Order: sequence, then structure tokens, then C-alpha cells
Amino acid sequence: MVKFEAIALPDVRKSWGWIRNGLMAVIERCPSTWIPEDVWTEVMARRAFVYALQHDGDEVGFAVLQPRSDGDGTVLFVWALWVEPGALHAQARRDEVHGELLRLAREIGARRVRMESNRGGWDGVAFWTPVMTIYEHEVT
Repeated sequence: MVKFEAIALPDVRKSWGWIRNGLMAVIERCPSTWIPEDVWTEVMARRAFVYALQHDGDEVGFAVLQPRSDGDGTVLFVWALWVEPGALHAQARRDEVHGELLRLAREIGARRVRMESNRGGWDGVAFWTPVMTIYEHEVT
């Protein structure tokens, strides 16, 4: 079973090397305009939060989550999600991750969960340069 456990600020500091390396892996796979130090700044200011992804008692990754505001309410934004290679391949694990995101969204009263990815979009249409696709799931 996959569980998200909040990492307290002192422990974020202790684990920063591991977190930063994971963030660099995310950026390598999905180039972005942010850098790990942007995450550090937002986490230390308590505007973003780091959650350890635990599977069978082992920390196998982390998520950086941020509450954001839309015109109709709060959104739980998935800024980054990194898992050690090979740790959570099964579809059941993916469903468990989604379930944990919904649990946390409900805890903060979010209307939806949102993530962005630079994969996909209007590929092949000469006018557009693909930059980002926004994915959302409504919280019911």
C-alpha cells in the first residue's frame, strides 16, 4: 500500500540532498523553468509541502504539493512527484497514489487536483510550440 506522509521542515532540511536529486531527475525528464531551489524556498515559506511516498514501510519517493487558488476554490497542485526507478510500476500502485492525492485534496477542501506536464499537447501543429499540458481531476 502506498501512503503519503508529510515531511516536517527539519526533516526536509536533513533529506534535502535526496529530495534535490529527485527534483533534478524530474527536471531532466520534463524540462521546466523552475529549479530545486525554487521548491526549497516555497517549502521553507510553508507555501508548498513535501510528502514522502511510502510503500510497505519504505520511502520510495516524494511529492511536492502546493495549495493554489482558482476562481471557484482551492486546487491541490502536484508540483513534482518522483519515485525511485522501478519502485511503483503496477497499475494498482498508481491507483493508490491517486487515492492519496484525493485524500490530501479533501483534507484541504480542494475542488480538484492539478498537475502539469510538458509531454503531449498539440504536437505536429506547426503554429504551436508544445510547452505544457494541464491535467485535472475533480474532487467529489
